[in-house]
Amino acid sequence: MTLPCSKTIGCTLLITGTTIGAGMLALPISTAKLGWSLSSLLFVGIWLVMLCAASLLLETNLSLKKNANLISMAGQTLGRTSQGITWVLYLCLLYALNTAYLTGLSGMLHQDLDVLQYAVAPAHTTALAISLFI
Repeated sequence: MTLPCSKTIGCTLLITGTTIGAGMLALPISTAKLGWSLSSLLFVGIWLVMLCAASLLLETNLSLKKNANLISMAGQTLGRTSQGITWVLYLCLLYALNTAYLTGLSGMLHQDLDVLQYAVAPAHTTALAISLFI
């Protein structure tokens, strides 16, 4: 199966943007206390675990019918109950990602508005972040 070059590039950019986006908000700040060498070692270890998980997902996806997604793969390999559990966990993941993005955006907006000497309550900054996000 070969994809046109534009679809391959688009899929690659979509996966890369989704993967890098959330990690750029929290991981460097969270691991800064460990120092450069331990943080780098931790990042390489996490990368290896994610590489193994991605390889297993790819193997499962290629062994199933065309147009399989994460939820349909769980249903075909683990059963109907696991498909429902995967669906709920996937929604929780999307909710957590949206929360992380909104929290980061509202913090940046609050800081920027403080620099501009606008007195804005954090709740108003969060509402502004939500309206910009949507």
